[in-house]
Amino acid sequence: MTFYILFDGEKKENLIFDANILGEANKKMFYPSKGFVRLARAIESMPASQLEKIQIFNDENNPYSIEQFLKIIGKLTITQHN
Repeated sequence: MTFYILFDGEKKENLIFDANILGEANKKMFYPSKGFVRLARAIESMPASQLEKIQIFNDENNPYSIEQFLKIIGKLTITQHN
């Protein structure tokens, strides 16, 4: 399953860019992409009111809050593609 991220003001057309792909997950592993780095930086630097505007969803268009997404990947091993 692939997860995507859109920041406030970004359009869905941006999803073709690696910067908008959080990563891919299977039952055991999460393979982060550049969007994951963007999310981590946002969590560190943005106020909560701005974080609430971030949209996260999967390849089936199911939406997730940041907390829900982190709970999902928190159960997985985070690694890089070989």
